[in-house]
Amino acid sequence: MIFYLEIRHEERELAVDYGQGYKAYKSSVPQFIPKLRLWRDSPTLTVQLATVRITFLDSLLFLLAAPLADGLEMLRRADLLPVLFVLP
Repeated sequence: MIFYLEIRHEERELAVDYGQGYKAYKSSVPQFIPKLRLWRDSPTLTVQLATVRITFLDSLLFLLAAPLADGLEMLRRADLLPVLFVLP
């Protein structure tokens, strides 16, 4: 329900900002659930290398989170890190 309300709100704003161009776009693109029959494959893909690098670096934070947590736990068990508080 929240997504539906947000979509309706954004559609109104986009219609005001972009007028007929947005109405044409809206008529050719599904609102929420993709339609596979509209898929068109492209033989080439153009990407911006700077954007790919930023995305890669952002994802590294998530990939490093588990080993970092394991390392901190190992330090705590070796009594190299103090226990500041304990949750019940």
